[in-house]
Amino acid sequence: METSVSIGAFAFNPATGQLSRDGVAAPLRGRALAVLTALVEAEGVVTKERLLTSAWPGVTVEEGNLTVQIAGLRKLLGEETIITVPRIGYRLRRDRLLPDVVELPRIAVLPIELIGSGTEDRYLADGIAEDIVTALGRFKEFTVLTRQSALAHQDALATNGVRYALHGSLRRVGERLRIAAHLSETTGGSQLWARTFDSTFADLFDLQDRITEAVVSAVAPEVQSAELRAARTRPASTDAYDLYLRGMAELEKTTDAGSRMAFELMGRAIEKEADNPVYLAAQSWVLQFRPMSGWADITEDDQRTCRELALRALGIGTDDARALSYCSNALLHSSTEFELAHATSRRALAANPNLMVAVVIAAINELHLGDLALADELAVRALKLSPAEPMRFISLILRAHVAIVSGRYQEALNVADEALALNLTYAPTHWMLTAANALMGRIDAAHESCARLKLAIPGTTVAAIRRGQPKKLPERIDPVLRGLRLAGLPES
Repeated sequence: METSVSIGAFAFNPATGQLSRDGVAAPLRGRALAVLTALVEAEGVVTKERLLTSAWPGVTVEEGNLTVQIAGLRKLLGEETIITVPRIGYRLRRDRLLPDVVELPRIAVLPIELIGSGTEDRYLADGIAEDIVTALGRFKEFTVLTRQSALAHQDALATNGVRYALHGSLRRVGERLRIAAHLSETTGGSQLWARTFDSTFADLFDLQDRITEAVVSAVAPEVQSAELRAARTRPASTDAYDLYLRGMAELEKTTDAGSRMAFELMGRAIEKEADNPVYLAAQSWVLQFRPMSGWADITEDDQRTCRELALRALGIGTDDARALSYCSNALLHSSTEFELAHATSRRALAANPNLMVAVVIAAINELHLGDLALADELAVRALKLSPAEPMRFISLILRAHVAIVSGRYQEALNVADEALALNLTYAPTHWMLTAANALMGRIDAAHESCARLKLAIPGTTVAAIRRGQPKKLPERIDPVLRGLRLAGLPES
């Protein structure tokens, strides 16, 4: 490496060992220089053993010597420049290609109201809203709340930092669709614009584009509609898309029957459009969920089918952040192709850093495959993106898991308690509560948590939980399993 790299306000040239700030040399030599060079030359985490070997070649020294050098570098470069990766080593903080969550204005796409029709069109209205959310999330000028978050807190958007709300209604008569939409400010309720869009069901994708372009033109005039059309990959068949939307609606029920129906509907969509990577990825994602819930296989071998569907979707090729996220999560749980899963989730995050599922799945991948500090950072990002998101308990449990692996049991307990208040049946919440209590020595509380776990998810065992976890870094689940054993959860 012959060029200088930026470390905060400093420039460092590993080839010459020269560190400078604003052109003025800064003192750095000996062990500290060796440690910094090793951190700069690495792509990610550097183990403690490697750093000790770099700074003290051929000499056996205590780990405390490395701690002293890290502390000195932080004092010189800034406390946030070197990140501790618990039980593994350290990494250099590098700039991430993520927009600022706090500064960007937020938009909520509220549920589309059905007019003149029964609930049979609810899946269609929800699917249109979800697709608009995803399309808007591609733009860097604002962030978009998920549909579920907007639904749960539509009466308190302003208090959650949402500046704009998109309201809509759907009227369907046969194949004719009419959507009335208006964009308003959440503070004061001033209406920015209102439009009515007429279309046929066959032109549904064009209708969604027209609505999205209208929102963009009202909030970010510099964004050209051509950019949206260039970024969007359209399904070829509205019939297939209809089946896909129905499948996603069934999957949201989080039941065995709903999951089976979702798999069937996705399969019918694929029959009509065999080369659509979104449908393939979504069907693989359906199968990925089932083992965690203890449900029986739908196919001869759900794990193998899950992997094959994900690889087939990736083989076709896609830049769709949702499809990439689904595939990465499916590969994480159904295969040993961990590097591919990891890289795919990072591609999804780069493609749409404002898409909730992309951020959360990227955090899951980092937890099981990579950087604990980054996993926690992404989970925090997800919580900031949609502070009213009903599914925020998943991000909270990700944080609790990281805290347990890092030995911060009280923090894990606090976060898991918050998650439990949002959802009483999510199995990992009970795992973290039980394990954190047991590892803190609060055995009575651990027994109570374990009893709630057995009641919420009958038949849960330590062996079953281990089987459902990725095998790349078993130390990421081992502390949780150790706590569950201490609390009395059966081994098998």
